[in-house]
Amino acid sequence: MCKPAVNNGQSNRLGQPEPTDKKWNLVDNVLNIVAIREHLLELNPEQETKIEQPYEDNHLIETIRRNSNLNAYEQERINEICNNLTCIFEDETTIKHVYYARNIVEAFRQPEPFIRKVIKFCKSIDGYRLLNSNDQFIILKQYCPEIFMIHFSFIYDVEKDGFVFYEDGDHENSIGRFISYNLGRNWKNEELIQINRNFTIELKHEFENDKTIRDLLKAQMLFQSRDMLSRPEFIRYHYIRYAQLLIRYLEHKYQNMRRARKKYSQLMRLMYRTNEIANNNRILMSELDINLIPHIFAEIYNLN
Repeated sequence: MCKPAVNNGQSNRLGQPEPTDKKWNLVDNVLNIVAIREHLLELNPEQETKIEQPYEDNHLIETIRRNSNLNAYEQERINEICNNLTCIFEDETTIKHVYYARNIVEAFRQPEPFIRKVIKFCKSIDGYRLLNSNDQFIILKQYCPEIFMIHFSFIYDVEKDGFVFYEDGDHENSIGRFISYNLGRNWKNEELIQINRNFTIELKHEFENDKTIRDLLKAQMLFQSRDMLSRPEFIRYHYIRYAQLLIRYLEHKYQNMRRARKKYSQLMRLMYRTNEIANNNRILMSELDINLIPHIFAEIYNLN
């Protein structure tokens, strides 16, 4: 069984691991693509430049334009991703039937409905569907803890210090469970809970309450580099594909390429820390009675 990779980067004085060189090289590569595009447009300001992507598929041809506005293809792809996520995941902020988790065990209970939605989202992404079943399993297992943090950081309630976890039902009959970070007070590893809380607050701030940034980041994260994959170059191609889409959206949002690149780098810094946060959750759950932890969580976090 492939275990989730743990960030082995050296920790700084705040206890936050520095991103590995390999990961940041990929960020630099993506940003260099943007810089190359700007240079091409300076040389040929009136010319539209097309870049052919690897793998024979006409719809993957990206069009580079002089201004920051999205072209029709880019807007269509962004709408497709966001609409898929909107249809699949509940908007937890609108759930009316909410009860409060009373302890840590209740906080980790019954994650199956959410994970089923994660699986449905993964299968809606064309690049994921083209992978073999073993690669799909490796990615899904490591992706679940990451998307947890992305999803719930966005809906984190600062005043209540927690978030609503979708549990069951549809639309008006949805049931949610409110999970507060205060449940971790006076716990043995309270420091880890505080690290997770700080990460949640920082990521929520970077999202700027913009669901499109959140959704494009979810799509890009699906194709992070993983150990033991049979088609790493194919994964890297799709990672860059969605990274470019996120950068283009940021350029469109800010109408400023420099600001867009800065925001993208900030998001990547936090994205690469999700591995650390997932490992914190594994440590926290390992202190509980294994029989009280849902089997699917035990599988995802390698607690068996």
